[in-house]
Amino acid sequence: MLFTYSRQFILAAAVLALAGGVTESRADSCSASASTLISRSTGGNCAAALSLGDVFTLSYRITNASIIDDPLSLNDGDPVDAVVLANEVMVATLAQDTPAVGAVELPTVLEMVPVCPVGSIGGALAAGEECNPMLDQCGSGVCGCESALPGVTCTPGPANKVSIEFGQDTPFLADEEKTVATIRVKVTGVVSPPAICGEFFTRLDSVQDILMTDDPQCDSDVTANAEASADLHAPECASNADCDDGDPCTADLCTAENLCSYDYICGADICRSPGYWATHSGYEKKNSVNVGQLVIDAVGPLEVCGESIDSTSNESSPYLEGLGLSSDLEGLCVKTRGIKERSLYRQLVAAALNCGISGGDCDDILAKYVDVSFSDCSDLCAGDPPVDGPTVSECVSQLDCFNNGGQLIDGDCAYGTCAEDPTVYCGGDYGDCPLFLEEPQECEPFPGNCHSAALCNEALGVCPKNTPASSSSACREARGNSCTIDSCED
Repeated sequence: MLFTYSRQFILAAAVLALAGGVTESRADSCSASASTLISRSTGGNCAAALSLGDVFTLSYRITNASIIDDPLSLNDGDPVDAVVLANEVMVATLAQDTPAVGAVELPTVLEMVPVCPVGSIGGALAAGEECNPMLDQCGSGVCGCESALPGVTCTPGPANKVSIEFGQDTPFLADEEKTVATIRVKVTGVVSPPAICGEFFTRLDSVQDILMTDDPQCDSDVTANAEASADLHAPECASNADCDDGDPCTADLCTAENLCSYDYICGADICRSPGYWATHSGYEKKNSVNVGQLVIDAVGPLEVCGESIDSTSNESSPYLEGLGLSSDLEGLCVKTRGIKERSLYRQLVAAALNCGISGGDCDDILAKYVDVSFSDCSDLCAGDPPVDGPTVSECVSQLDCFNNGGQLIDGDCAYGTCAEDPTVYCGGDYGDCPLFLEEPQECEPFPGNCHSAALCNEALGVCPKNTPASSSSACREARGNSCTIDSCED
């Protein structure tokens, strides 16, 4: 009996010692931590930049990174269990300009597409179909997330927000990662420069601390919040207007890939219509610039149709007194009265001014855009038509095409291509673009066309850029006097 008692005593002592060890290991300090990650199915780099209308997914993942944080414990650094309690909430911000908390939001870039989640049965809509969160359409599922943990719901909030709510406790084993929810989103807008390649950021934040350690090794419950961000690349533009960089020396273009392109255009060919030159060749307004005179002074007299043009208008009324056919306005503002030669003279004067500010030979410049030459048309206008040269009608129509920024395509004048189908020419002889999906589409000017070029030739020292009309009254004088293309009768 003595032996039996002693054996039981020793066994009991061993049990007590073991129990004491367990009690000590469950009194460690713990640190709660939620490692959070946003995964996107596409759009994560410039090469995979999103396009308008693209639909993709954002997945929100949480890893329980909670550990025993007690340097005096043998278990220091060991991972421990944790839980997200029911009624906790995370809020997703779909688009903002930087990854930081409180960054400027971009509410027009993305929108959530609510769908019936994976596993939905018995509803009016099948899993994956778009649904209305206000209606009971998904049977066993709740409209919102594309997929989610049990009890988790996704609800579109105010613009640019999505609420992710935990309807029940969600346990996490030590070091366990779970995809809490996946939502479907659609690209609805652009991210204009200065963002590079349309870069923006999406973000996730818990409303408060969300993950709590409930491991029996921890001496108390501690909590942690959840936050994460990820970058995305949206289209930079939907039209040329989205690419405006404020630099008059760049042609701001939106490419077919919805990316902004900036072509340096100062020093390139420059053109404006006869109407522009007719109203910018005087001194009538205090803050205006006589652009026509700047060009003439820079390149010398313009030799057009047998006339030498070296002036524009006087600084006060009568604006054209004493100038005669040396004024560009007598050609630009002449009453054509159905006389084709007068229309030709008008287009030639405008072309001469355009070639002047472009800084090149007019025959060389016109050859890039049309089939007629300036010299042939000017000789024709002066009554010395070249052999096998162009007709007056051909000169008028093709010079008008150039002066307005167009070019000849298969013998017809075009100003650009259709926005939704760049294989279709438009403007000029080609007319308006056809409907695209029953909607009108714009005629996009040819890239780098002379009419869009900045009115600036720094090599000539002529750079007036935008300036108000300066010769409206002088132009009216020209229309009312007796000057035509070869005489000014009293």
